[in-house]
Parts: sequence; C-alpha cells; structure tokens
Amino acid sequence: MKKPSPWNRHMQIRRAAADRRRLRRYRLGRAPIPQPRTPVGKLAEGRQFARRLERLRFKGSREVHYVLNAPRQLHFGTSRNEVAQFTAGIRKLFGALLRVYLDFTDVQLAAPAAALYVAAEIDRWRQHRNVWTKPRVYDFAAWAPSIRRYFRDVGLFELLEVANLPDDPPSASPTKVLRMRRNDSVDPASVVQLRDELHTLCGSVPNSLNFFDALCEAMNNVIHHAYKDPDPDDWPRLHNRWWMTADFDPKNGQLRIAFLDQGVGIPARLPRSGLWEHLEGYMTQFFPGRNDDASRIQAALQYGRSSTGHQGRGQGFHDMQMFVDGSPHNWMRVLSGFGEVLYRDRQWVSTQHAEPVVGTIVEWSLLVPEG
Repeated sequence: MKKPSPWNRHMQIRRAAADRRRLRRYRLGRAPIPQPRTPVGKLAEGRQFARRLERLRFKGSREVHYVLNAPRQLHFGTSRNEVAQFTAGIRKLFGALLRVYLDFTDVQLAAPAAALYVAAEIDRWRQHRNVWTKPRVYDFAAWAPSIRRYFRDVGLFELLEVANLPDDPPSASPTKVLRMRRNDSVDPASVVQLRDELHTLCGSVPNSLNFFDALCEAMNNVIHHAYKDPDPDDWPRLHNRWWMTADFDPKNGQLRIAFLDQGVGIPARLPRSGLWEHLEGYMTQFFPGRNDDASRIQAALQYGRSSTGHQGRGQGFHDMQMFVDGSPHNWMRVLSGFGEVLYRDRQWVSTQHAEPVVGTIVEWSLLVPEG
C-alpha cells in the first residue's frame, strides 16, 4: 500500500479532528443537522458523513452514538415543519452503524399522526440498517409523565423494539389507544381484528360498515400504487408498508385515527397518472395560477378519484368525507410533500409548507356519539 504524502496525511488528521468535533456536538445535541442545498446533495452528504463515522469507529475511538432530540410538540396542527425537520435528521442516519438514542425530554404534546410519522421513520432506519440495530431510550426519567405514559400505551417501544425497554407502570389515563402497527398487506383476518379493536376502543363507530370499507380502501391504495414510482430522493423504502394508530378520549367522545405510508406521495404521483389530463383543467378553473403540492392534493380529493384513474378506486377519501360531514366537530387532514389539506365543516383549507413530509399521511378526528 502506497504511503500517503505528508500533505495528504496532514489533511487526513485535520478531517479526523473535525469529524470528532462534529460528532461530539451531534452527540450532545448542540448542533443542528446541516441542510444541503439539494435532495441529492443531502443523500450524498449523509452517506459521506456515515462512512467517515464508520472510519472513526473502527480506528478505536469511543463508541459512536447519536441522540435524537424531538421537538416540543409532535403535532401536525401546531408544529408541522418542526416535525418534518426532525424526521429529515433521522433519514440522514441511513447507512451509518450508529447506536441511536431517543430523547423526548422536551416533548410536551404528542398527537397520533405526528407520533406515528416519527415512529415510522425510525422503524424504516432500523429495518433498513439491519434488524439487530435497535434504538435505545435516553434519560427516560426526565420525560414528561404524560409523554412516558402515552408512548408506553401506544406501543412505540414495542414497534421499534427498543433495546433498553423502560420500566414504567401502566397508564391511569382515561384516553384509550390503539397500539401502533405496521403491515404490508390487507388480509381479512387482520381487518376483522382491527375492527374488533376499534369497537373495543370507542364502543361503536357510526356507519361502521362504510367506515371500515373506507379504511380498507386506504390500505389497498398503498399496496396498489403508493410505492410504484421510484423515490425521487433515492431514500431506501419498506415496500407496500403502511402504519396505523388511533386514540379515543371518552370525556369528549373524540376518536383520532392516523394512517400513513412512505410512498412517493400524492403530488408527485399525479402528473404521471392518467388522471392528470383531467385534473389540469380542474386546477385551472378552481386554482388559477397555482400548481403546488397543496392544490394538487385538494384537486385530487375534490375530484373524487384516485391517481390511478380507475373507476371504483379512490372512494375511501369520499367515504371519509361523509363521516366528517356528520358533525361540525369532525375533520380530516391529508399531508403529502410540501402540501397540507384540511377538510372541516364542508370547507377545504390548503396550505403550502416550507418542509416536506415523506409519503402520505391521513388523519381523521371523529365525534363518536354515546351508546
């Protein structure tokens, strides 16, 4: 092996020292994750940083680990961009053999959709790296008691197979939860089990037959077309995988359901579908001068058919809108790419954000009547 020149050796030492300083700042949570200019640059820099961390690890330095510091609110209604930035930092860890710690000390509020989105991103990292790379809980005693109980009840630690499972007593909270789950298929047995668990959760769901038909339609949409197109940023995928959770507050009768996939997303899928030629005219009429992610999502939902362009598919959103129309307290939120669409009281509100989310996230909030 050729001996490096004195200049090359000098630069190697400088780069190694800089990497150690960066690693120390990352480990202590004192440095934000740098955001490269392009998605391709983000991926390239992430892999380059991962390789350099690996070299440090095998050169005999201290154990390389990374602490994930979650934002104060895991809630798409109040902190969507912060949650998106946090999960972007998780994706930066792809390719690195690191020991990852979950630090939710600062979290004061967690909603099902945002918590599920964070869990799915960590789950993707863990399963892509290898099944033996398990995250660990960091400073669990310092977490807010309500957050500790919520993540324990919702099954976050079991879904991610946390290595140092914290010992915490069962929750005494009146809020009931449907534990987080993932799957890559829709079989009758799992659908029946899900129906029974939801009935146990909240007693009864209005128009339950149509409700579960709509939910199964959403699951089938993931398998049929969410993962067909290649990922534009070349991130690793868990193909045909979907995640779901729910919670029910008996005090106000509110049932919140979250469902998501990590596919290409509605805005990116639509231009390559047979439906686009119809939606272009629709958007020109109702969204003049706009062609952003939010307007694409709203146009697709209002048009009433899915991005496949096939009759009979895409009715799940329409059925869910019927449930939302049943009460002014009900609402539905769809997030994909940079766009967000909120449907409530027969009104559509679309918002374009600065930070993207991966895949498609659907969140429903329904008022369940007593009895």
